Amino acid sequence: WTRLVPTGDVPSPRAFSGGVAMPQRGWMVVFGGARYSADLSDFTPLGDVWAYDARAGRWEALAGVAPGDAPAPSPRAWPTVWRAGDQLYVFGGVEAGFRTLNDLWRFDVSTRTWAQLSPHGAPGSPPPRYSGAVTGEPWRGQVALYGGEATTGQGGFVFLRDTWTLDLRTLAWRQVTPAPGEDVDPPQNHGADALLGSGLLLAGGDQPGGTTGCGAQFNQNPTNALW
Repeated sequence: WTRLVPTGDVPSPRAFSGGVAMPQRGWMVVFGGARYSADLSDFTPLGDVWAYDARAGRWEALAGVAPGDAPAPSPRAWPTVWRAGDQLYVFGGVEAGFRTLNDLWRFDVSTRTWAQLSPHGAPGSPPPRYSGAVTGEPWRGQVALYGGEATTGQGGFVFLRDTWTLDLRTLAWRQVTPAPGEDVDPPQNHGADALLGSGLLLAGGDQPGGTTGCGAQFNQNPTNALW
């Protein structure tokens, strides 16, 4: 590993952000994330967009947090993101107050503008979630989304195990969750995910159940299952 020391401005410290590569530009684009205390009592989501130019060795701010009346997604952590060409797509995430979202946005890197493709609560959209697994770019005009988590009004967390596809040409979601016996079982979230050929691969993550340990605030039940 080599630590990079970019010149100029840099994003503020954060975790739980979403990022994609834009190889045609030599960029890594990062959206959102959060600052937080150890017990998550001070949880501050972020909504800015930054690009790291690997050739120039510097960060560039592409968009702030809803400047003026310009449309932009609310600040959020753990968004599900992917790219198609010069477009960054953002689905869901979790806002301040731990409200989980299911809105869909597109950020045009060329014009540096946001467009809302569907609002929170839109009929036909997957249920609200954060940290879903997704193909990082489309395959034949579609992306696939698996699982993630949702929050409850009582401060709890709900494992999700559904599978969806989104047609980027029509912006139509379709649930394609396999039948029992053909699905991920038990469900797993917060692992690694990647598109390889026509397949979405899921590697490891956390499963329902488990116990707290090592000072953790939440139950842990890690797995090394590969799907």
